[in-house]
Amino acid sequence: MQIATVLWLVLFCFAEFCNVIKQQISEKARKSQACNEHPHYLGQAGYAGKKAKWIIEGHSSSTILPGGPVLDRSIDWILARSKKGTDGNYVIPNEKTKMVADKMVRLVSMCLIALHVLNRK
Repeated sequence: MQIATVLWLVLFCFAEFCNVIKQQISEKARKSQACNEHPHYLGQAGYAGKKAKWIIEGHSSSTILPGGPVLDRSIDWILARSKKGTDGNYVIPNEKTKMVADKMVRLVSMCLIALHVLNRK
């Protein structure tokens, strides 16, 4: 065999090996994602990319709440797990996530009321 043929065969086998490894990793990630109770819909943009979009749309916690990082993160968490409906409003498709989001909204509301009361004194 010529060296070029052997080299081509080695590269071909390596490429096939890499494809098998990629498929195994992808399958493992798919199984892991199926176990997620509160799936997010951020895509490749992640929080950084989506937060900019939410601010432009007026949905981000930065434009809603003056209450600090904890309140910031809770609203972003809810938005990350929401999908945009046909009417343009965000909808949470997962029932368990809806329950958690409702609790977060109640807690954020209570915190805002407490902040308001403290600021009045």
